[in-house]
Amino acid sequence: CSRRDSNPYLRYRKPKFYPLNYGSKRSAKLRNGSDFAKTLPYFLPGTQTEFGIRKRGCNFGKIVSLQKPKPAVLFQQLFSAFQRKPSFETDGYSVAGKKPVNEDSFLIENKPQTCLLLVADGVGGHGHGDWASQTCVQTFREAFHAIKNLNDPQTFLHENALHAARKVLQKHAEDPAYKNCGTTLTGFLFQERYYFVINIGDSRCYAYHQTRGLRRLTKDHSVVQEMMDAGTLTEAEAATHPYRATMTSAIGQSLDTLKIDITGPHTLAENETLFAFSDGIHDFLTDGQIGEIVADKNPKPLAQTLVEKALEAGSTDNVTACWVKMTER
Repeated sequence: CSRRDSNPYLRYRKPKFYPLNYGSKRSAKLRNGSDFAKTLPYFLPGTQTEFGIRKRGCNFGKIVSLQKPKPAVLFQQLFSAFQRKPSFETDGYSVAGKKPVNEDSFLIENKPQTCLLLVADGVGGHGHGDWASQTCVQTFREAFHAIKNLNDPQTFLHENALHAARKVLQKHAEDPAYKNCGTTLTGFLFQERYYFVINIGDSRCYAYHQTRGLRRLTKDHSVVQEMMDAGTLTEAEAATHPYRATMTSAIGQSLDTLKIDITGPHTLAENETLFAFSDGIHDFLTDGQIGEIVADKNPKPLAQTLVEKALEAGSTDNVTACWVKMTER
């Protein structure tokens, strides 16, 4: 074997890995005298160091670079090498119910280690609420596929919500037939094992876990919610209040008064499932009833089951249910 120790600009040679007890104790040492076991992170792809296993004057597995990696970088590379990558199981179901037109829209888009799930409930009736909800989810769909690196999920959600709102407002100005249309927006954006929640209006997001049960992740932008927060209205009274469908924020109103709630990052617990609903679900099913349906081992698809249960409970609105669950591969 030829000795190449003195040349710092050696070409890459495919490393060969030998056990610690290969040959003599001396042969299990590296050129710099460090122990083989301590250099395990140096064998990971992307590290920058120079090492080799010496046996009888020869170097094996020599990789050369000009910079030694920091311990934190080595730990992250070692952790990532053995960590399984997340993927997402999703489903969605939507029906017009007893209305002639389904003004609800939903969006489920997946990329490697990233998932976007949204529900938009169009408002305005004959004022083209279906167009508003479709425009909203289409805006997010295009942006999600156009972006290469999702470095700032909160900014992504906020800017595209504003972009969708501007499109709806522009349509108001161009065509009087669309002046009353608008839409709610709620859902999740995943980045690996973390997720962000967005909410505008009175659609809702929930999380369900076997031990913790069902919990609500969003707060309605509505008149009755403000009255409940002020202590002047109970939850039971809100269910039958004449202003229960009056929202205080929705895409389609002035940008000066538009309220966009974004929270996160949240960590998704193991075996936890996240849900996004239009009000056709939660206006006719209590949180307790939703929790029982989710916990039940029904052979039917879960999103379809929730929609059918809401219709059986007397829902007269469009009904939409979506869910996402993280799996690892």
